[in-house]
Amino acid sequence: MARSDLVNSSALRSTALAAFGLILVGQGMDTRAVADSLFVRDRNVSVLEREREEYAALGIRAGQFILKPRLDLGVGYTSNAFAISNVPVANGADEFEEESDIYGFIRPSLGFETTWSRHAIAGGVYTEIYQNARFDTETIANYGAFLNGQADLTRQAAVFGGVSYDLLHESRRVNNSAVLFVEPVEYTLARGHLGLKHELGRVRYSGRIDLARYDYDDVEIVPITDEETFTDPIFQDADQDFRDRDDWAFTGQVGLAVTRDLAVFGRAIYNFQEYEQETDLNGRSRDSEGWTLAAGAEFDITNLMRGAVAVGYFDQDYEDDAFADLDGVSVDAALEWFPRERTTVTLTGRRAADESALVAEGGYVTTEAILRVDQEIKRNILGYALLGAGQQDFSDSVDGQTIDRWGAGAGGTYFFNRNLSTSLDYSYESQLVEQNLFEGGFDTDYDVHELIWTVTLKR
Repeated sequence: MARSDLVNSSALRSTALAAFGLILVGQGMDTRAVADSLFVRDRNVSVLEREREEYAALGIRAGQFILKPRLDLGVGYTSNAFAISNVPVANGADEFEEESDIYGFIRPSLGFETTWSRHAIAGGVYTEIYQNARFDTETIANYGAFLNGQADLTRQAAVFGGVSYDLLHESRRVNNSAVLFVEPVEYTLARGHLGLKHELGRVRYSGRIDLARYDYDDVEIVPITDEETFTDPIFQDADQDFRDRDDWAFTGQVGLAVTRDLAVFGRAIYNFQEYEQETDLNGRSRDSEGWTLAAGAEFDITNLMRGAVAVGYFDQDYEDDAFADLDGVSVDAALEWFPRERTTVTLTGRRAADESALVAEGGYVTTEAILRVDQEIKRNILGYALLGAGQQDFSDSVDGQTIDRWGAGAGGTYFFNRNLSTSLDYSYESQLVEQNLFEGGFDTDYDVHELIWTVTLKR
């Protein structure tokens, strides 16, 4: 969504848990595991997972479905709405500056899930509207819907799948252009996945196919005017169609349960990116294909720690020789430490190849890590603090381009009852671009402070 960044506190409220769940579940909707499965990691329960029956919304029963309506209302403050630095511009042109803003948002959503003893279906719809006080260009509306399902073939085998569709806006903190856009880039993201998993004694096999289709809208460029030359600014369109693409991924994994609390696995992923346009604005094909081979372990160590770690090697090859191929060590990890019953410390990390939104770059290598501490102060009061750092390494730039980002955040949630809660989140994020390729009146080095207060109503 528009304000989902490296350490955006509202976005990362559940990032660590989500990442942990994705790695452990990995291959589907594994919410109702086989009773005697050796691949269930439920010895420990994190602060965010812990059941609080007196503060848990019951939902609305409708036959064999549970409906879960929710409404989030909030206000926020950002110290740097456009995520740029103060830069004096030569030749008498205007100067872009850090600008603060206050915004309000409303996010209604409706989810549902089945209550069947076998098979499962879950889905939902949402919309969110952000209204800014000073800058109307930052006022946006997102919406989306999703549907996931699982069919249990036997007690040991299941087919799973899902689809989703979202209309979103890119955050101003995304490095997606060498110019400044009038408004955030709007795009649609349609996704689907289908898979099969089979568990037989100490061995578990799984396979999955993922498809994501990105479609970006064009946007206008903020002109840099020289007062001695121009009297009226000329707005030019920035073509974003060169970014439209289909991302395919094929994943296979085999796991072996060594003990009830430890399983090792091997994973192979093949991917390819097929762009809608044969060539981009510079006449180059952006299509690529790649693979990742990794080995790892899932574990649950007494009452102290659980996690999943996969380490391997990735290779991404671009069809056009003008773009540098990417390769290196891959990492996909999530570790949870339980020093006390009411405290959970989570470390997540990732290293992989990603697609670039810059015309001059084919892709880049992302390395990032997030350390988060969740604390149950009381049954109805939860607090957290987090620290994150990341780097984007571009190989196609002269002498190589790196973008370093780090941030921190803290906040908490107070539950009044089952249906009403409130949260306060603070985040700080900083970006440092080694070589400023984004010349033209602004600088993508930035510091952003953000404060968000949210009231949540649930049934």
